[in-house]
Amino acid sequence: MKNRSYLLLAVVIVILVVAAISLTRLNKPGEKTITAPMPAGTHEARVAEKPTVVTLYQKGEGESDLAAFVSQELAAKSSGLAKFKVINTLDDPQIMDFYGVTSVPAIVFLSPAGKVMRKHEGYLDKALIVNILKSMK
Repeated sequence: MKNRSYLLLAVVIVILVVAAISLTRLNKPGEKTITAPMPAGTHEARVAEKPTVVTLYQKGEGESDLAAFVSQELAAKSSGLAKFKVINTLDDPQIMDFYGVTSVPAIVFLSPAGKVMRKHEGYLDKALIVNILKSMK
């Protein structure tokens, strides 16, 4: 009986330790910080000097293809304004969960440090994207 009590006590202590470790690793909902994945070969501690616009789209869908085209066009013409990334969610389905979006097209605006500043699900035209970027500065 005495050994059984010690075994039960040991199990309770292990459960409490595991629970404490799990709780310390969880972020509170208001404190969640999402950072953008860094391109290959880039040191993670390096902070970009410009904001980043990530366009999530699904190839073959009209509005998604249009959003990807607009982002690519802005990347070519407005390179001084921000960095632009276009990601096909068919190639990387987990990216939607990473940024917390549920539909495509989606446009995620990241601060120079990689923190999500604003998200928009649906199509945005060039002028609106530029206005949002200017308001972020």
